[in-house]
Amino acid sequence: MCEKPIVSVIVPVYNVEVCLESCVNSILSQTFQKFELILIDDGSSDGSGVICDCLKKNDKRIRVIHKENAGLAHTRNIGTQNARGEYITFVDSDDVISNKYLELLWMTIQKYDADMSTCEFFFCEEGSTVKFFIDGEYDEGVLTGYEALRRMLIGELHGGSACGLFIRKSLALKYPFPVGKYHEDDMTTYKFFTNAKRVAYVRAPLYIYYQRFGSIMHRDFCIIDIDELDAADMIFEDCKKIGKEYEEAALVKKMNNYLQVSMKLNNSKKKDFRVCKRINSFFRLNLLSLLLNKYIGKKNKLKIMMHLVDIFVFRKGRCSF
Repeated sequence: MCEKPIVSVIVPVYNVEVCLESCVNSILSQTFQKFELILIDDGSSDGSGVICDCLKKNDKRIRVIHKENAGLAHTRNIGTQNARGEYITFVDSDDVISNKYLELLWMTIQKYDADMSTCEFFFCEEGSTVKFFIDGEYDEGVLTGYEALRRMLIGELHGGSACGLFIRKSLALKYPFPVGKYHEDDMTTYKFFTNAKRVAYVRAPLYIYYQRFGSIMHRDFCIIDIDELDAADMIFEDCKKIGKEYEEAALVKKMNNYLQVSMKLNNSKKKDFRVCKRINSFFRLNLLSLLLNKYIGKKNKLKIMMHLVDIFVFRKGRCSF
């Protein structure tokens, strides 16, 4: 590997021996070839580490790093620090990407002189058939970093996940993922947007996200979900400092995070009434702001009102969302 790669594809690996090769094969089959692939074995206890070493022997673009288990945030940070490319992109080891992923994201970076670019996700349940984007019509464009942030917060642009982003390495190094947190994506990616001059986008499903049962994000209620609330609070407080428009957009993100955790808590055997109180207090104290928020649709506003009636009249002291 004499030629310096343009982009480093960083794949954290932990106990994914069943699906790791599918992920790697989707990266190695890219139409854009000026990349390196960094596989970081985060102390796997299955055969994942051995598979990484075997894959490395077959392709000179692959580098492997073995380390003690320290979690996803630490693993991604190690990848960024060791990347040789001017740009980086993250791919989870149980997902796959279209063979046009790197080509289209790099093309828009160059075309619009952007600091980062983003694409759309194709969500796929485990075991179902994947429809890859190969060729076809798609929309593309460029936004200021702040406008991209606003659209991301209200759900019009991908960016809440670190995956599916093509980022200038120097930008990623400034904002490492918080080690020990589970919603490290939420706590970090919005900082990429606020510090990018331009963000390019490709409206095509280039990243295939597998919704696997038993994964971190699909478990019963636990501390992970409290991190989701903390992330929403952090984003909201930082966006308040930017301006009213961004505060309103961040309130939408906060509402969605709080609703998601509350629904998960209600469906869980575990009950945490402190978390219920925190969620209910948020909706009570922010009722007017939520109802006046131009980014929140009528259906969600009606849902908020119905649940608040439920709290006050029928289920006081319980988590009603």
